[in-house]
Amino acid sequence: MNHNEQQLENHFIDELVKSGWKFIPCEQLDKTGIEDQLLEIELAEKIKTLNKNKNITNEDVKRVINELKFATTNIEGAKKILYFYKQGIPIKYEKDGVVKFTRLFDYDYISNNNFTMSRQVIHTGAEKIKNDIILYINGIPLINIELKDPFNPAESWRNAYNQIVDYFGKIPELYKYIQIGVAANSRARYFPIAQWTNDVKTYEWKEEGKDSVDSVIQMLRPEILLDIIKNFLFVRVEKGEVTKVITRYMQLKAVNKIYNRVKDYYIGKDTKDKGLIWHWQGSGKTFEIITAANKLQTFSPLENPTQFIILDRDDLQTQLSNEYHSLDIPLPKVIQSIEDLKRVITADSLKGMRGVYIVLMHKFRPGEFEGVSDLLNSTHKETIATRKNVICFIDEGHRTQYGLLAGQMKSILKNAFFFAFTGTPVASIGKNTYSEFCYPPEESYLDRYFIGESINDGFTKKITYRQRLDELHLDKNNLETFLEGEYDEIPDIYKEDLKQDIRQKLTTVNVFLEDVNRINKISEDIAKHFLENVDGNFKGMVVTASRLACVRYKHELDKFLPASYSEVVMTYDPNKDVDIKEIYSYMKEVKKRFRNTEIEQITKKIIDDYKEENEPKILIVTDMLLTGFDAPVLQTMYLDKPLKEQRLLQAIARTNRPFKEKETGLILDYIGIFGRIKKAFEVYSKDDLAGAILDMEKMKEDFEKNLKELLNLFSGIDKDYNRSSLERTLEVITAEKKTEEIFSQKYNLLRRLYEFLGSDEIKLRNLKHYQWLTAVYTNYIKRVVKDEKYQEYLKKYFKKTLKLIHNETEVKNLIESKVQIVIDEKFMQEIESDAGDENEKTSNLVFALNKFVLVDKHKNPIYESLIERVEKLVKRWRERIKKKESVSEELKEANSISDEIVGIQKTKSELGLTDAQMAFWLKIKTSLNINVDKELLSSMKDLFTELNNEMIPGWSKNTELRKSIDSKLRQFMFVKVKTKYPMTLEKLNEIHKGISDKMVNYEA
Repeated sequence: MNHNEQQLENHFIDELVKSGWKFIPCEQLDKTGIEDQLLEIELAEKIKTLNKNKNITNEDVKRVINELKFATTNIEGAKKILYFYKQGIPIKYEKDGVVKFTRLFDYDYISNNNFTMSRQVIHTGAEKIKNDIILYINGIPLINIELKDPFNPAESWRNAYNQIVDYFGKIPELYKYIQIGVAANSRARYFPIAQWTNDVKTYEWKEEGKDSVDSVIQMLRPEILLDIIKNFLFVRVEKGEVTKVITRYMQLKAVNKIYNRVKDYYIGKDTKDKGLIWHWQGSGKTFEIITAANKLQTFSPLENPTQFIILDRDDLQTQLSNEYHSLDIPLPKVIQSIEDLKRVITADSLKGMRGVYIVLMHKFRPGEFEGVSDLLNSTHKETIATRKNVICFIDEGHRTQYGLLAGQMKSILKNAFFFAFTGTPVASIGKNTYSEFCYPPEESYLDRYFIGESINDGFTKKITYRQRLDELHLDKNNLETFLEGEYDEIPDIYKEDLKQDIRQKLTTVNVFLEDVNRINKISEDIAKHFLENVDGNFKGMVVTASRLACVRYKHELDKFLPASYSEVVMTYDPNKDVDIKEIYSYMKEVKKRFRNTEIEQITKKIIDDYKEENEPKILIVTDMLLTGFDAPVLQTMYLDKPLKEQRLLQAIARTNRPFKEKETGLILDYIGIFGRIKKAFEVYSKDDLAGAILDMEKMKEDFEKNLKELLNLFSGIDKDYNRSSLERTLEVITAEKKTEEIFSQKYNLLRRLYEFLGSDEIKLRNLKHYQWLTAVYTNYIKRVVKDEKYQEYLKKYFKKTLKLIHNETEVKNLIESKVQIVIDEKFMQEIESDAGDENEKTSNLVFALNKFVLVDKHKNPIYESLIERVEKLVKRWRERIKKKESVSEELKEANSISDEIVGIQKTKSELGLTDAQMAFWLKIKTSLNINVDKELLSSMKDLFTELNNEMIPGWSKNTELRKSIDSKLRQFMFVKVKTKYPMTLEKLNEIHKGISDKMVNYEA
């Protein structure tokens, strides 16, 4: 481990000790051997202590530990282990023959647990590994922290993440226990351990006033960590894919504020019994509702509460149900009618049923609640209305009709706790339908996490808008009439009850928006924009004014795009639609195309295919999917429906989910709503909406701003493609880790903006500078990072950049050049003949050695003896470059190390050895300090010939094959090596172990 990595490790250890962890050196852990993962003595003692009131025996303790040890390392085993952690392990006790849940952790009294940690912990399974830091609770390893040099230009937290993932296959028994990984260098990311997949989401923890590393250390405080394990970590099963999901920092904060409000009320600390959670769209409010309900369900003072999750749209119910089904949490019951609600409320002599219920308020009419209220008021006994252990979670409760219904339910459950969630801003005084859920003016919300924070954290993207085809916009008067009304807030089932004059206004607007000629012109524009700017990377959505407009858009889009590109997602009513010929005919055509499948199943398939498959690429909607729809691949919304305030924000926020190289969600406005944006959003404060939506001019400003800042980074350097100029840019970039991060982040942003801006003339004005910066970045990627997949990456996501730079021969040649990742004689000859001055030769060698020996050291254990020399070389070289001093001494050392690598390769070739055989031979040669021994080498080759039949792919993970091969290696050491080179048994064991560990790195 190098000095910088060591310092980072020391920092973690020191800070964790301050937060309550006890440090124990690796050699002092009470493990019986390096193949053991549990600290069994400590675990047994804690099981006894935590369960002493259960009359537990030593035999019971053994069975509990065996349940852990015998759990499999597959998905089912992972589910079982996490269940054990949360609920305890059920076993039949020896003395009384009763099955009891045996606790592994004490979640109520944190100090009753043991919190220990160790560093450089060695584990052996299919291979030996050395974990930087392991955190244990009660002897169970729960957290793995892996660290990388924060100052190495080719290292990042991603390397540490990949190292943990690589360990999954080597020591699966360890990672069935570990639940959270932390990967860090100058930044730290955490993630749930799901050892059957190498692609889990990683997150950054945030604590006010602390950087990324210190924030994640705060997350690892004992009380927070145990809370996460019990209440915020789950196995997720979705569409057949199994992973794990873990809380983000703002989700834990919001849920615990809800939990503490209920708790403080019950212990008499406070009288507040409601709160508003104001989190921006895409921040994970559904997960917050589920985890809050789940955590409160186990809060003992509530004594089995009743909890209602109140929704007002089918898509919100679908999203919530899908999330519940995907997590290993008991499913709630769904209340779809007033009869269902009455049964729940009137059960148990009006005390009501217990449990968690989803209430679909949009299925009810206001008058239907009157009978329920009268019934509860007709008795003086305890009822659900007078019970305090009733909790209501209201999702997006701002809409007019829904506000009335929710208010009626609030009047029925008079003593209940009420928590409202919104993803849109709280309106100004006089128009704030959320005021009844908070305590103004001292408390406008219980917790707030809004646009700027969400974008900065990378959980959502900015949203950019652009007006299109102004001549086809809805005229000012009709748009104002619509915005001043509540038409888009009215659920479909109530629209038929509207007064005649209101329906007439709606009809006037719809006639304009449903006009086929107008839709044809917009469809042509949509098709052109989609093909040029969206297709291949992202997907789109067309939002229309009505169901009829949906059908017409489908027909017109099919004239300009393949029919398979688009699908309509809307509700159908066969009884009513028979009177609307176009809709009825389209419904019949859809059912025929999907082989007479039910419409609900067709809709589900279309949505699933949109999210998971190549087609459809465009969804055409009117009301469905404007809330609760989460499809990160959606980047562009083609808006042709007048929406207002919260509804508009909710709709456009469908585009804000991060996805691959998406820079921003894009709204193309065909209605003219963004021309009236100040009017539409005048109820909000400017601070609330800062950064929420930007016009295209702002994106252009950002492009030029980033371009200028990048060019200033290289002030004084000629903006040409000469080798000396590019070499100087590398010196600037790699001088400091911070500079390297700034350059990389800003260039990647610049490139995404370039792709996003389409054919805008601003790109032509800055063409030469953008080309040059692309050459600088490419040179950095090829020589420092040495990313072999860079060209493939460009082809996949940045076609416009690739097309542009191919017009510049120098840049084209640079991008298409191969990355040199092997140090051999040919490489050394090219360095000598090809590189320019001393500085360039040195940097080429330093970057190659850094990547080959340090970053990829786990791939090249033959060269492990050179690691320390390369670390010192890189450090000295950077200091010299920074001070603009001669690097001649560093060039000599770089040549010396490279020559040694080439020498090892040459010896390997001359002796006719494979990598595995060379690793074997080097271990024997260096351990015994001997020269070439042809007889021993011949015997070694014979051994490998004998082992070839057993060294099949995956042999190192097969216990029987591993034992057989290990036995033959040991026999070879005794018969062929020890007889010729006498040594102690301890020395023989050390050499044998070293060889055995290296062998798995060269698995066939």
